Amino acid sequence: MISPLGFPRVTALGGVLLALAMVAGCAPRPSYPLYSPQEIAGSYGFEEQRLNRDHYKVSYLAPARTIYSYDDHGRKQAAASQLALAYDMALWRAAELALANGYPALAVSHRDNDVRVDVRYDYYDDPYHHFPYYHRRFHHHFGYLSRRRHGTHDRYASLTARVSIAVAFRKAPDGDGMDAKAVLDRLRAKYPGAAPAASPRG
Repeated sequence: MISPLGFPRVTALGGVLLALAMVAGCAPRPSYPLYSPQEIAGSYGFEEQRLNRDHYKVSYLAPARTIYSYDDHGRKQAAASQLALAYDMALWRAAELALANGYPALAVSHRDNDVRVDVRYDYYDDPYHHFPYYHRRFHHHFGYLSRRRHGTHDRYASLTARVSIAVAFRKAPDGDGMDAKAVLDRLRAKYPGAAPAASPRG
């Protein structure tokens, strides 16, 4: 049906369907547990590569973290926290793989840390220049409300961390070996809710 102005009329049902389509188009992507395969979660998660019968390479990419600290100390703290998380998740996956392959113990023979910090700037502007433009943001690092005038920048950083470990499965947790079940119990208690109800992969 055409309106007097030449545009198609939108019926009540059509309006409802259009609104539903718009909502569906704007729906956020589903979120996945912290302990998920990267091929499923996309921007974070674990990956593994079997090297031989009882050796694996396992890596974990931690979720990207935005930091507003202006000094190296704050960034180093954030990097250490993300690396610790990535190592724990990689070790979690390694312990699962050890048990799935019939080995009650494992040892980490090598570890690689990869941290990337992407510094960015937000530019605030009043496109009409009618009056000075202020942007208010609470800076946790400095602890006060700061005003940024027209034409200024706000610096922040996006931090990503990946840890890769080489693990060897063992028949017993002797020497530098670790008990795989004890590792799983400890990490599940440390990160409650980080894994789905069932293991994502065997």
